[in-house]
Amino acid sequence: MPSLLTQTLLALLLVCSFTARNQVKLVEDFDYPSGDSLTSHGWSTNQSTITNAILVSSEGLLYPNHPGSALGKAAQLHPSGQDVYHEFEAATEGTVFVVLMIRAQAAASGDYVLHLHPSPQSTSYFARLFVRQAMNGNLSFGIAKRGTNAAPTHVYSDSLYSLEETYCLVLKYAFKPESSTDDEASLYVFPGTPLPAAEPPAPTVGPVTDATNDAATLGVVTLRQGDASRGPTLLIDGLRICTTWDACLPVTLESFTAVALPEQRVQLSWTTTSELNCYGFNIQRAHGSPDLLTDIPGVFVQGQGTSLTPTSYAYQDTLPSPGTWFYRLRQSDLDGSSRYSETIQVELSTTVDRTPQHGFFLETNYPNPFNAETVIRFGVPLRMRVSVEIHNALGMEMARLVDDFLDPGHYTLSLEARDWPGGVYFCRMRAAGLERVVRMVLVR
Repeated sequence: MPSLLTQTLLALLLVCSFTARNQVKLVEDFDYPSGDSLTSHGWSTNQSTITNAILVSSEGLLYPNHPGSALGKAAQLHPSGQDVYHEFEAATEGTVFVVLMIRAQAAASGDYVLHLHPSPQSTSYFARLFVRQAMNGNLSFGIAKRGTNAAPTHVYSDSLYSLEETYCLVLKYAFKPESSTDDEASLYVFPGTPLPAAEPPAPTVGPVTDATNDAATLGVVTLRQGDASRGPTLLIDGLRICTTWDACLPVTLESFTAVALPEQRVQLSWTTTSELNCYGFNIQRAHGSPDLLTDIPGVFVQGQGTSLTPTSYAYQDTLPSPGTWFYRLRQSDLDGSSRYSETIQVELSTTVDRTPQHGFFLETNYPNPFNAETVIRFGVPLRMRVSVEIHNALGMEMARLVDDFLDPGHYTLSLEARDWPGGVYFCRMRAAGLERVVRMVLVR
């Protein structure tokens, strides 16, 4: 029988996993065959006569840092025709965020194309998303708490956006407990800039409200093909519905590098700027061809779960033979889904190069991030004067670990930073006109 400690840890893990998953209400990347109707893939309609059904497009949309970018395809909407809806786990308090990529191919005087409503599906519509073409020919996106096409129940953004451009939109519906008519709807429009890891201080439009009754619950999303004279033609992709901003974000990989070291070793380093429900990383490796990439047996690096702060990781691999090697990260979420990093390449020479460039190395400290103590390894191929310094994020020197002539070889230093504040630091090694820098994260 498991010990009390084991049972407690297991219970905490289950609670953390359940909480993280419940923050994500719906994920829809339209990863279905082109030309299929959405009603064949979990979407429903109340219309008995189907005209102009919403179909899966031939390709999906791309947007920097959007978790659905380059996954699946998209939904093709027209100015009029079938409406479809999809249920999700209902929310009754706090906030509901709807994240999507959108590309308008044509637009008119304006109509709403997406909205939320209670479950079961009803005619009480909330957080309506509007699209119109303004007098200057540009696009505007609008939002309403509940309202209709009649102003001023909905509010549009400035007409700054273009047809045939992909934008990321985030709709926000905020439940307000003070009264039954004060809920708010907001809209964030991102014009090609990466989706940020934290909610911006102010939306593009809103928050807006009206005197109508608030939503008691929200548990259905509808894609709408509205009025033929007012509605747009557009693609929608990467639909996410979450109860927190960060829950709709993926693990954001800032960098992934491989550096060849002596003795057929490779230093792998990667940094995430944010993580969502990240269980961890398997490292894939292949010799000679990236088509042969498979997980390195027994190697797994634990993730941070959900985090909005940068995290640095490192792993040192020992290879069985020289040549061309390829690496890739397989990142796994708590729900079991996986995604892959880019593939990187490293060359291990069959001969020993005695030039100063070869053998001059500074490895990523281990562990990293670290709490109070960490180990730094470096090497020089010839006798030379070496400087190893630690700087904070402002460039101030915090410690000078080495400033002397060293013989050829590999060296190990121990750094104690018990009295330093948490944050990002940099280890810089200089010698013979060469320089190496590694990023270190001190956590408290």
